Amino acid sequence: MNLNERTITVRRSVFEGEENTSKSDTGDEDRTRTVPIDASVATELKKHLQGRRSGYLFETRNGTPLRLSNVLEDKLQPILKKLKLVQPGMGMHAFRRGRISHLVYSGVSRQVIRDWCGHSSDKMIDHYAKMLRQHHAPEMAKVKPLLGRSWTPVGPQLAEGRVAR
Repeated sequence: MNLNERTITVRRSVFEGEENTSKSDTGDEDRTRTVPIDASVATELKKHLQGRRSGYLFETRNGTPLRLSNVLEDKLQPILKKLKLVQPGMGMHAFRRGRISHLVYSGVSRQVIRDWCGHSSDKMIDHYAKMLRQHHAPEMAKVKPLLGRSWTPVGPQLAEGRVAR
């Protein structure tokens, strides 16, 4: 991790307290990737680390890896319940889906998203982005109808039915 350059390098993964090799969607072992983060995330991580330069980014008081089940049950689920955002099956993978969807809707190229997330194809990117179609309806409501009386052209001449020559 280099917070001055705003990057995190993923070298290994931890699952249920056990460190493993990082693996891509294609099954390639030890796939190291460097992921950029924005300045606000780097700032929050610096606060979280409080000057610590070794160990896991998120670890127990003893310096061991966090267990997913403990994070979900003890921290994430209570926060989601308080915010009334709990959905069945919601877990840590929602952060991955959320990040990928945010990148897609922000206009980041698919090649870059694949590199950052370790995907070998656009299949999962399309899947995650499709899940956010619920956000399309409010945006479509902002669009004025193309046909019908409720549409008013922009500009005084067009609104009065005159065309400038």
